[in-house]
Order: sequence, then C-alpha cells, then structure tokens
Amino acid sequence: MLSRIRKHLNPATALAFVALVFALTGGAFAATGGGGSPSKATAAAGEAGFSTATTAKSKAKPKAGLRGPAGKNGAPGATGPAGPAGAAGPAGPTGPAGGTGPAGGPGTQGIQGIQGTPGKEGKTGPTGSPWTAGGTLPSGSSEKGEWGVTFNSAEGSTEEIFAPISFTIPLNEAPTAHVIAAGGKGEGGGCPTTSSVQNPEAEPGSLCIFVNRVRNSAALGSASDETGGSAGKVGTIVVNIPEKAGGGEASGTWAVTAK
Repeated sequence: MLSRIRKHLNPATALAFVALVFALTGGAFAATGGGGSPSKATAAAGEAGFSTATTAKSKAKPKAGLRGPAGKNGAPGATGPAGPAGAAGPAGPTGPAGGTGPAGGPGTQGIQGIQGTPGKEGKTGPTGSPWTAGGTLPSGSSEKGEWGVTFNSAEGSTEEIFAPISFTIPLNEAPTAHVIAAGGKGEGGGCPTTSSVQNPEAEPGSLCIFVNRVRNSAALGSASDETGGSAGKVGTIVVNIPEKAGGGEASGTWAVTAK
C-alpha cells in the first residue's frame, strides 16, 4: 500500500494528503478531549514518513465586549513658554505703484499777515484843467445844456423877458453867440449844419442857442452883463421881447466850444 501511495505521490497530492491528516487529527482531539493515544491517521502519517505535531490544548478566548462611549475631553493644559523668535525673513519685492488718490479739498485760510510799512508819498501831479478850481474849458472841448422861461406880460408892457445860460466850466475867451430859430439847423459860420435842438453843436469860439418852443415873442436875442456883448466867458442871457400882452414861453438847448 505504501508503494502505491509513493507511486502516485506528487506535490499536489502531498498537500492534499497533509490537509486530510490535519482534518482527521483535529477531529480525534475534539472527540477525546485532547487525551489518549495517537489516532490511526497519525500513525499512518508516521509510517508515510511525515512528521506530525501535537496540538496543544488551547483555551477559548473571550469575545471582546462592545466599545464604550468616548470620554469627555480633558481640560487644556497650561500654555507652554514661547519659543525663541525666528530669524527675520528676506525683504519681499517692491509692489506696484498705487493709483493717484482724489484731489484734496481747499485748505483752511491762513493767518492774516502783518500790515506792511506805508510807501513813500508820490510826487504831486500837474494841475488839471479845467477840472480843478479856477480851471477853464480846454481848447476844442464843448459844453451843452438846456434853457427856458415862461412869462405873463401886462397890457401895453414892453418889458424884456430873460432866460440865463451859465457855463459849467468857464472859457478862456468869450464866445460869439448865435440864435437859431425854432425848427432850424445850423448854417455854418459858428454852428455846424448837422447841429439842431436835438443835437446841439458849436464850432470853436461859438455859442449856438437853439429855440424849440416859443410863444408870444417878437424877437429873441442874447446879451452878456459880463462883457456887454452877445456872450461872456461864464455864460449869457437869452432875451425875449413879447409881441403882446399876456402869457408866453421860450425854451431850447445850447452848445459852446472853447476857442
């Protein structure tokens, strides 16, 4: 029989045979409680040249119980001392330039400075004329104004009616007066042809008297108490001779130009 087993023995059958032996041996230990003489299977295994090992009686391990709940975290321990400061790291690269911020508002007003020292008085300028007291109208310059008078002549009276004209600025030389009838214009010779009641003008050395309204007048003229002529350096008097008794009037404009 042994020769038959060896004839058919190969690695695969050997492993299968060993497994069979352990299975039989384990069953024998279970039946005898681990005591008594070796089973026939064990003897057969010895005869076949296999070594056998005696299985020691092992105690059954108790099953582990269920894991209990985790306990509460313990109180934190005391803070340990601070470690030494580490070495300073290298400087980082320069960042990009920031954008321009909004313009600031106006600043507060500064404290007023100390008043400076007054400057030196300037030199007196030349005397102005005719704008200072005692001055006269410059040559070629003109003055203009209005004149007028109302009256009531008595029956049979031939009294003259006066309407004074005073120059604002005196002249160096008395002018020659010219009376322009109502509605008339200058005819040259002292009063330009463009002159009128609405645009009184006079040539140098002349006084042009323009009549606008006239009532109850036989004649109109001018006279100066200053010079005895038709006009003076400070003005003249328009003279009206009434035509008849009763009320009347005369008015107009004037212009004078210094010679």
